[in-house]
Formats: sequence, structure tokens, C-alpha cells
Amino acid sequence: IAPQGFCQAALSFLRQQANFKVQFNCQVQQVSAVASEGVSNQAATTSAGWRLPTNQGELQRSCLVLANGTGLTALTPAAHLPLNQVRGQVSHVKAPTMAALSTVLCHQGYITPADQQEHCVGATFDRSRTTAVELAEDNQQNLDLVNTVLQQPGWFADASVVSAKAGVRVTVPDHLPLAGELNAGL
Repeated sequence: IAPQGFCQAALSFLRQQANFKVQFNCQVQQVSAVASEGVSNQAATTSAGWRLPTNQGELQRSCLVLANGTGLTALTPAAHLPLNQVRGQVSHVKAPTMAALSTVLCHQGYITPADQQEHCVGATFDRSRTTAVELAEDNQQNLDLVNTVLQQPGWFADASVVSAKAGVRVTVPDHLPLAGELNAGL
């Protein structure tokens, strides 16, 4: 999947749905339960919804999905989750002698099929940094990993890094996806 194209297509589709609304540059400051009538917020095990104060005013929703990566534990209902921040970098590589790939090539890292003549090679896994800075040594690490694990493949000999992307991703101790209900409607 080309992430940018996928996100653009998904947003285009969702904008055509009756109950969908997108609000850009809306910074949620907190999430709190709206108590059912006659029950205090502290005692509520189910709620009548969720209150979200934002930089654009207050929102209230009956159902809420939290999908905000490294900021997840800043929200009180998710503060207890055992999340780790891990910086990673992918390298965008041109490799003219590589045959066209029809699927991702997985090893201890990965190489994606070309998108606009560039392969994505990655990715580093760095627990010591929590900022998404691009590093030349990570590009070299990504190239070295391919050459080490795949034993210097001739089709990768002319590979050169043309750009990179770094990010900080959230992991949990067992590395499995984190999904499920934290509370009713959340």
C-alpha cells in the first residue's frame, strides 16, 4: 500500500458517507466520560458518551476511537496502558538492477515493490530516541541489513538512498496490536 494514496482514497470515500465529518487541526486536550443521569463520572462504569475539549471548542460523542499514537497515554482513559515509544526510519531507495517486486520482500527488515521507481527499505528500531529526526546512519543501517541478511545480493549492489522518513511509533511489550474497548463506547 502506498500510505499517502491510501489515506487520500479513504478520506475521499468517507467524505461521501452521511455520518462522517472531518475536522483538521483540532487538538483534543482531554477525554472524559459524560455520566449517565444520576451517576457521577467517578462511579460510572458505562457512560452516556465522551466529552472532548479541543482548541476549536467542545465536542461530545457517543462512541470514540482513540488512534493517536504516541499521544495516547496523555488522555486519562488510556493513561494506564503500557506503551513504549520507538523511533524508526525507512529509506527510500533506487535500485535500477532490481527486478520488479510484486510483493513485499521480508527478511529481518523489508523491501517494498517500487512506487514511482523507489523502494521502501526498512526499518530501524531505536528505543533510545523519541524524536522523528532523519539520520544518515539509519539509511546505512537499512542498506547494511539487506546486504547482511540476503548475503550481498547482486541486484541490490547499485541501491542508493534518495530520501528517508523517520517517525516515532507506539509499541506494547508483547508487540501485538492494541485494540479493544477501554470503556463502553471507547
